[in-house]
Amino acid sequence: MSFAPMQVTAMKAESLPVLGFWKDGDSLVPTQAATDAWSSPLFESLRTSGLFPSQKGEMLTVPPCTDWPKGLVLLHLGTRAESTPEGVGAMVRTAISKLHKVPSLLFGATDWFGDNREIGARLFAQNVVRALAPKVNYKKDAEAPQYSEVLWLSDTDESKALAEGAAIGTAIVEMCQLADTPANLCTPAFLCEEARNIAKNHEKVSATILEKPELEALGMGGLLGVAQGSTVPPAMIELRYDGGKRDDAPVVLVGKGITFDAGGISLKPAAKMGDMIYDMSGAASVLATVQAVADLALPINLVAIAPACENLPSGTALKPGDIITTYSGRTVEVQNTDAEGRLILADGLTKALEHKPQLVIDVATLTGACVVALGNTYTGLFANRDDLAEKLLYAGKKTGDLAWRMPLHSDYTELMQSSYADLANVSAVRGAGASTAAAFLETFVEGTPWAHLDIAGTANTSGKDHASTGRPVALLVEFLRELAESKKATEPASV
Repeated sequence: MSFAPMQVTAMKAESLPVLGFWKDGDSLVPTQAATDAWSSPLFESLRTSGLFPSQKGEMLTVPPCTDWPKGLVLLHLGTRAESTPEGVGAMVRTAISKLHKVPSLLFGATDWFGDNREIGARLFAQNVVRALAPKVNYKKDAEAPQYSEVLWLSDTDESKALAEGAAIGTAIVEMCQLADTPANLCTPAFLCEEARNIAKNHEKVSATILEKPELEALGMGGLLGVAQGSTVPPAMIELRYDGGKRDDAPVVLVGKGITFDAGGISLKPAAKMGDMIYDMSGAASVLATVQAVADLALPINLVAIAPACENLPSGTALKPGDIITTYSGRTVEVQNTDAEGRLILADGLTKALEHKPQLVIDVATLTGACVVALGNTYTGLFANRDDLAEKLLYAGKKTGDLAWRMPLHSDYTELMQSSYADLANVSAVRGAGASTAAAFLETFVEGTPWAHLDIAGTANTSGKDHASTGRPVALLVEFLRELAESKKATEPASV
């Protein structure tokens, strides 16, 4: 079922219009679609009577009347100066959620996300799809969802941007549905099947799955070591999109796929352990990004690698003090079995180098330290190239999927040294936990342009209504879109 918004060039009598306005000091300012009606008697009376929404995000539903046969909805967008892509997007999603029983909604939103209508249409469609797509729900008596038709009102053609935004929104939903699936269902085998489905549905995408016997033959000791405490077999998933020229070096994404993380022998506290279903969010995000890039038909080559397993305590589990040999040949002293993500990513990053990539980006719910540093607003960004970091930061700002650059330093690498192995998986010194984890990963990329996105604080919400946020799919797709655009711009024109 498609949830993509459609474009119309005029008000439709059978649709409920949703119009926005800004606050500018003590004044209220109409958005473009509301300008003509702003001085009408109806709007004048609403303002003078004090019925207009007074707080950012508030809505007023006006009943049907002569000028508005279906009524209308007025939405307070806050101040234009303080608006952000994610903030406005969240208001769009909330409005659609509250109005989901209305058969047809018409948004006059061309300037809600800024002056560029194409960017606005793309962000609008992305959020519409997110709002309308069904959520994971296992309740016995769950009601069948009701879907509204959502229309975009514009006198210029943004249909291409709307389609692009819908593709990105669909990929975000794909990540959310994967991440929200409980761990007894979302196993490594489940992720493998999802990768195969993406490949099956896209002509230029292929899937390769390495299962336990192949992992053992290759010596992927990081992934195998973490998995040995579980009866569920591990897998290394590879999803490849060939949209560029045959000799174009690919971008490689590596996503952490711990489908449940109890901490292993270094057992986590019981409180909020249920949220550890989200420890495969990195894997879900890179698989979903391939889906989006294929749907957008970007002229690049892209590979997603997702090492997947469970991290459980048992008589066969890794023990603190064990030494394992990773796929790279480097040995690691495992001092804390709950620092497992970096062990499977080590094998994934080494696998990535086999593709001779132009750059590598890994995505992982890696450290609680990143949550302490940045909370739930920013994804932690580490990079060994300034230009790569800047481009990722820009993509995040443009989409509202924000990242904040964090420090890498040789001192952090030194803290990850072991007396008995090439590396330790945790530092013996308290502090800088997100940076020492990133420094550990950096040793496996061998100088290749690389970035690490620590999404521990941004991948999901917690508590009773815990849910995946879909981050950082929007950031990754926008980065790859910009990369494809810059590639097109530098190619010689065809004769």
